Amino acid sequence: MSKNKYSLILKKTRKLEKLNLFQKAMLKISEASRESDLKILFEIIHGQIRKLMPADNFYIALLKNYENCLYHFSYYKDLKNKDDLKQGLTIELPGSFTDWVTKNKSLLLDQHTVKKIVSRETGIDIDVDTIGECAASWMGVQLKGKKNFKLGVIVVQDYDDPDAYTESDFNLLKLASDTIGSAIQYNQAQLELEKNEKMFRTLVETAPVGINALDLDETILYSNKVFARILGYENQQDIIGKNLKEFTTQDTFNKLVQKIREEQVNGIAGMYETKFISKNGAKKDVIINCTPVGFDKGRITKCIGVVTDITDQKQEHRAKILAQKHAADQEKHALIGQVAGKMAHDFNNILGAIMGNAEISLLDCKDENIRQTLEIILEQTIRGRNLTKNLVAFAKDQEPKQEFFDINEKIHLALSLLKKDLTRIKVTADLKAGIPPLLADPGMIEHSLINLIQNSIHATSTKDNPAIIIKTSHNNHTIFIEIKDNGCGIPEKHKNSIFTPAFTLKGSNDILNAYRENIRGTGYGMSNVKMYIEKHHGKISFESRENKGTKFIIGLPVRQANLTVEEVKEVKKNEIQTKKRILIVEDETPIANIQSRVLCQKPFEHSVDIAINGQMALELLNRHKYDLASLDYILPGNITGLDIYHSIRQKDKLLPVLFISGNLKFIETIKKLQLNDKRINHLSKPTTNKDYAGTVNDLLLRK
Repeated sequence: MSKNKYSLILKKTRKLEKLNLFQKAMLKISEASRESDLKILFEIIHGQIRKLMPADNFYIALLKNYENCLYHFSYYKDLKNKDDLKQGLTIELPGSFTDWVTKNKSLLLDQHTVKKIVSRETGIDIDVDTIGECAASWMGVQLKGKKNFKLGVIVVQDYDDPDAYTESDFNLLKLASDTIGSAIQYNQAQLELEKNEKMFRTLVETAPVGINALDLDETILYSNKVFARILGYENQQDIIGKNLKEFTTQDTFNKLVQKIREEQVNGIAGMYETKFISKNGAKKDVIINCTPVGFDKGRITKCIGVVTDITDQKQEHRAKILAQKHAADQEKHALIGQVAGKMAHDFNNILGAIMGNAEISLLDCKDENIRQTLEIILEQTIRGRNLTKNLVAFAKDQEPKQEFFDINEKIHLALSLLKKDLTRIKVTADLKAGIPPLLADPGMIEHSLINLIQNSIHATSTKDNPAIIIKTSHNNHTIFIEIKDNGCGIPEKHKNSIFTPAFTLKGSNDILNAYRENIRGTGYGMSNVKMYIEKHHGKISFESRENKGTKFIIGLPVRQANLTVEEVKEVKKNEIQTKKRILIVEDETPIANIQSRVLCQKPFEHSVDIAINGQMALELLNRHKYDLASLDYILPGNITGLDIYHSIRQKDKLLPVLFISGNLKFIETIKKLQLNDKRINHLSKPTTNKDYAGTVNDLLLRK
């Protein structure tokens, strides 16, 4: 083989090897475009270019602003660093080789060519002040993206060898620039996409609403934290993979699925209200905005749901409705009160006459048929009297009178009054001995007991073996009364209504025939009982099973005649005012005596005068100077506690005044008074000794 032929073959072989090396380098650069870190991509680009040509001194400058010639040196490797540039630097480069190449065309330079450019011997316009130390060899190649979008420039240079780069190297670098530009642009797009995805994920995760993705079977594919918390979970991973039907009732789920299916068919977003049941069983009212997504060949594959928890708003709305209903009921009750007040006196007189004559006639009646008729008349007049009493008691805003009495004796009295109705019923009275006297309105408590026992009598009216058990017990603070029967019970759906005024399950409302045919109800008995118990700061609750029976439990606070040791310690937490002169205006002797004893004992040791009516109070105020006045609002005669207050303020603007009253009309009045008078306060009847002593002490501290 001739020497020339061998040289030609060797040249072709080297060219093929270099082309093969170039293709491998471009493949590596293309693969590197998927790197999450742009710095790694640049390092791979540099490494591959060095395999093709001398490229120890290498940089990539990306154009940031065309008008200002602003460049970011995203990658910069210079062994000599003659230009004092740094990797990551952003700088304006007007009139530089870098800027000229980006905006015009790629350049292959040596020192001789650079000198011609500087001396204006070529058409290349360069600002000579921006040129640092000239490299012996310099190549700058444009970087472009899609649609020839100018990204910047890639530069290799050698400071020592003027023949470091050939035309072949220059062409290779220009060819490589297409791959490098695409790789950079793709990587930037990926980074921007990841940035946007992170931003949108942050928006979704921090959104104040629940966001989820469902497949066609309503399985949860994705959930943000808010949606997970709506369903009672702290971690959204705990609900991904679960089906929505696990968080609602079957009926609600079916309706929900129907809505979602309609939206998927129509391909449009929908909004509707539904309910979820959270992990702990709490019911959640929500509004769902559901949008079909994930189209695959025209077929919807997913649904994105935006869920707003409106439970609190719904509760507020319900509370508002209840408040409006309560206001309407109050208005209705006020009207009832007006009518009842006018009718009750005359009607009771009529009933009294009938009742009296029926009782007298029964004494002398020998005829059994006539006697039965008279007994029916007497029974119905008693029922009429109770009906009037119930109606007036409900409509009238009564303050409880207060006396000490034995609750066991009061129960025996109630059973005695209902003795005739109890003849067929087994009554067990488990009344514990040693229960302290109850300070309460005896009429209200008696009325409550009779209502509850009578309800038990009615509830057992169709039972073969009717039974009523009454128990009493107490602890240091509360007297408990239980009244249990084995009657018809209260249906589950009506349990929330039994204390509602005018509600009854008897008479025409007895659709289950649970009561004897002639039993009727006024609808006001249980609402009265609840009102009476709450007026005494007590509580009433019940347990009931349909056809098994009902148990009512009443708890009433024990009122001691003196402060207990614990109560004294509680009051002593504040500064104690002692040995003051106080006027108590109270017509109920037991209450006045307790109030006086509490204030006179240690730690207070006050001096107390008691007035049982308004006239006596005014006389005492004229004769003596007091440090505080404790006033009941409703008093015998024409002078009220409010009248006494106004009389005090005409002479003394600073005397502390404590009102004791549960009258609703007065409570509204006192709220307005307190806005302008900081030396008054109010406690509702009945009040505890601790509250009374503490409030008196606080008022004395204001003086």
